[in-house]
Amino acid sequence: MAIDRRFLNWGIFFIALGGVPLLVREGLVSQSTAGEAWRLWPLVIVGIGVAILLRRTPAAFAGGLIVAATFGLVTGGLLASGPQLVSVAGCGNPNAGAGAGGVTSDASGTFGSTASARIQMDCGVLNVATRPGSGWTFRGRDPQDGRAIVESSSGSLQVTAPARSDAFWNPSGSHNRSWALALPTASTVDLTVGINAGSGSIDLGGGNLSAFDAELNAADVTIDLSRATTPDVRVSLNAGSARLQLPASSTAGSLSVNAGSLDLCAPASTGVRITVTSALASTDFGPSGLVRSGDTWTSPGYATATNRADLRLDANLASVSLNPAGGCQ
Repeated sequence: MAIDRRFLNWGIFFIALGGVPLLVREGLVSQSTAGEAWRLWPLVIVGIGVAILLRRTPAAFAGGLIVAATFGLVTGGLLASGPQLVSVAGCGNPNAGAGAGGVTSDASGTFGSTASARIQMDCGVLNVATRPGSGWTFRGRDPQDGRAIVESSSGSLQVTAPARSDAFWNPSGSHNRSWALALPTASTVDLTVGINAGSGSIDLGGGNLSAFDAELNAADVTIDLSRATTPDVRVSLNAGSARLQLPASSTAGSLSVNAGSLDLCAPASTGVRITVTSALASTDFGPSGLVRSGDTWTSPGYATATNRADLRLDANLASVSLNPAGGCQ
């Protein structure tokens, strides 16, 4: 059998790309080890050097193989673990001075029966929780004394970071802000959360949401909706990792995962249906008990389940797991 060398490098790249998530899935390589694959980048330089040295020999293709394998391992590591970009400048790292200094933002208010809440975190740690009643509270800390911009009324709340920030270029992570928001359980809230270069914990136990929308970029976030009620869930994850616990009540929505990893958990009594479009993505829906028909994966008993989760998944260079052994905490 003859091998077409024009496609040899692509073959090596895709073998490494798929091999790393497979090894992690089988427990042969830890997720943390896969996440360190990016440290192999000097091999790209080595491969170029080998190609130059051997360019007039029959072994000239060896340099290209080294480069292709390295890119495959690095990209496969990102698929298997989610890229650890939130550590840049200490953003999202609770140990990198998050919230050092005094309270720079302290606000509270009361919602009516319905309200909308929008919170946008850039470079920092965000915690969102619930509290009884109709009142909300916000507290923010910022090492550079940057006061969060809080705009509120009885029907809305919007929290954004100060316009000026040199956080991303500060190697000490001294602008790694820390925010805590508590939302009322007595009000029905349309909640939108955005996190850029940060980390977060969103636990909405007892919350009543008309919709939940999260846009996560270079972030590491845990979202727990298991004790919340929301008919509409939308999560967009780009270059990061997240864990999403679905509500015990019926819900529908969309999930978008690009160059990242998502752990998805659903209650055992909930029927799950996931319609997938993907490119270079890894899922474990079959081993998790779902049955495939075309692009749709459905759990047995979905049609008769009291509570159902009907989701659309768009995954590109991504890894998505359903009910992983370690849960979604």
